[in-house]
Amino acid sequence: MDVDLESGIVAAERDSVAVDAEPGFAAQEWEGSLEVLPPSPASFSPVGPQRQGDGVIGWTGTQGEDLADVIPEWADLSSIGASESRGGAAGDRLPQSSPSAEALAQQRMSSADRHVIEPVLHPRIETSFYQMERRRLKRASVGQQREKRLYFHVKEAGVTVVLLLTASNVFNIDRNWKWDQLTFIPVVVSVVLLSMTALSTYSKPEHIMAEFARCWIYMGVLWLTWVYDPDKHPTGCVAVQFQPELKSCLSQAEGDVLGWVLVTLTATLALHLLVNVLYPAAVENGFWGNGFEWFWRLREVEGEPGVFTYRPEGWFSCRRRRIQYTGEVDVSTGLPDGEGAWVADTYHGEAMRGYWEQGVPVAPAFARQVGTSAVFVKLCVGIVSNRGEDLVKELNAYHWKPRARETVQYGEAQVETSITGGYFPFLPLCERVTCFDSLEGLAPRVKMNVTRLHSLLGAPKAEPREALIYVHGFNCSIAYAAERLAQFMALGRMPGHVAAFVYSWAASRAGAYDEVRNAIPQGAGGLSEMVRGLAEQGFETVHLLVHSLGTQVVLHEIPLLEKVVSPVGASVKGRPSLATLTFMNADAPRERFLDLVPRMLGIAGHLTAYNDKTDGALFLSEIRNGRPFSKALTFGTLVDPGNTGLGHIARKDAEHEASSNDHLGLENRFDIIDCAAMDQNVSSVRHCYFSLNTTIVADLTELIGRGRGAAQRDRLIRLRNGENLFSFLCVPRFVR
Repeated sequence: MDVDLESGIVAAERDSVAVDAEPGFAAQEWEGSLEVLPPSPASFSPVGPQRQGDGVIGWTGTQGEDLADVIPEWADLSSIGASESRGGAAGDRLPQSSPSAEALAQQRMSSADRHVIEPVLHPRIETSFYQMERRRLKRASVGQQREKRLYFHVKEAGVTVVLLLTASNVFNIDRNWKWDQLTFIPVVVSVVLLSMTALSTYSKPEHIMAEFARCWIYMGVLWLTWVYDPDKHPTGCVAVQFQPELKSCLSQAEGDVLGWVLVTLTATLALHLLVNVLYPAAVENGFWGNGFEWFWRLREVEGEPGVFTYRPEGWFSCRRRRIQYTGEVDVSTGLPDGEGAWVADTYHGEAMRGYWEQGVPVAPAFARQVGTSAVFVKLCVGIVSNRGEDLVKELNAYHWKPRARETVQYGEAQVETSITGGYFPFLPLCERVTCFDSLEGLAPRVKMNVTRLHSLLGAPKAEPREALIYVHGFNCSIAYAAERLAQFMALGRMPGHVAAFVYSWAASRAGAYDEVRNAIPQGAGGLSEMVRGLAEQGFETVHLLVHSLGTQVVLHEIPLLEKVVSPVGASVKGRPSLATLTFMNADAPRERFLDLVPRMLGIAGHLTAYNDKTDGALFLSEIRNGRPFSKALTFGTLVDPGNTGLGHIARKDAEHEASSNDHLGLENRFDIIDCAAMDQNVSSVRHCYFSLNTTIVADLTELIGRGRGAAQRDRLIRLRNGENLFSFLCVPRFVR
């Protein structure tokens, strides 16, 4: 037993210890840790247990009823800290037996090396406040994605001006009529436009500067067309007043209107730079020092420990807002550490429940923006990379010349992504990567965080026993691959028994397609070794999700995968089963892919291809490889296997069955899904939309997470009897 005499903290070293408890608390024994349980949540709403090392030694509390209306249903604050202890497995509860109060009192009186534990009244919130304020300001300055952005309105206004001026000249509108007496018309319209803009930005304070810029542009168009009079134009360009060197071909009224528009737009832009660029940058770089005191006026609410108020816009705020942290605290630093919830009642504030490390929110976490329905989640993705780029320093970088590393890199990426409501343009975002020496350190960390995430979502506790490996395509950085996989996992709510990993190979960037394709054999063996390593870490089942040019990586590894996974219908000790092998927009020669289908069916329980004959990237690949010759066609554009390939596959499969006595056959183990009808969240290139199109996301989740073949999945329909060719049940986006 170690005692910190300065702080009065008791640290547990032995397997089982007992500790003094404050009145109303029940102390309980716990292997390797120390925890004090609070009274019933009905009478006490906790700020959270406080930690030192592995020991939870105190609890602080507040009522916090004023913030209850912004706390979502999943933020069951009364359960925080009771679901997990650092001394045990995730989700384990404390033992029910505990020493009596008398025994504890006797123990305290007889022990000279123990000190009474005094609960700290509130956590140190400054570090967390800065972190959460940065997040809030980023959401406020960028705003949610919109279908029509400012440039669309500028283009629309320009077209309107051209059309009106053209009509005025073509139809020779009489400008001598008493237009001046009707000036109140544009005045009234301008007031209405300005009032509507002010009202909409007040009720929904997002894209404020863009909304006012659009208002100025529309008002400028209105007034410019109203004062336009070709008869008043100068016969030649005249010198501009105060600027003789400049020439103008506009009338005096038109020049005044245009000048007014430019002045208001410039002022709006300057205000935008100040509020949405300079101010967030100052907060991001910590220029404020003690700004939480003198600028934001951060104050703790008297009589409500753990609840603070502050001014979100500093000196310019009209009212104070409330923030609260409820959760575990490291008493040695006073910072939030462990599971906890943060609630800020500003429009762009968030109600977040998740995990914290020394005041910094980390994955897994689940959050909702208070003023909108936007929900975003932080989750962890394992990364195994044999590419040349450094896993930390070059997370978003590409090397022009593709090369594979001699040593494999291992890391865990924390990715935040939107899942419903308003989507933010900067999400998904790969925020940081923690490096490990091997899969022996990485795999347990990923398992732990998957369990934590599903515990936050209220799912039953289950240790992941299946690994989903995403093999990305060409022109893809490590961060981009992790972001796409995290978006897919979060949007599909993949079941908790599946953990996500990225296998990142030397994909280089656009412009080096031939070099990348020719360098694929140099990195051979990395994927199969990853599968072997995951099996050693307790993963019994593996799923491969392959996109684009990653198909050729997998095809090259088929002989090696045959040596590390169990054959279909058999179980080999130490080898995982390959439950699903799924190809998205496969960029591989059609003939080569079809030749390897029997071997893939020999090791994969289910083979699925999501193909799209309108894929623009695959069309360019075919052109590069010599289309229209048949050998240049890619497998990813094959959507009519009855005429072009399925018979060939069946013959090969029959030969494979005869030689291996495998009677599982082709009928229900190889599906081709035609994605040509997909147009929701699909770019014009139609090549990488599997992580955003919710129909495909849900279908993949049924396949990988629940093991359902295409015939059993809800959103698919068989196109022809006797063939495993399917299409989605979907409605075009333009149908109303």
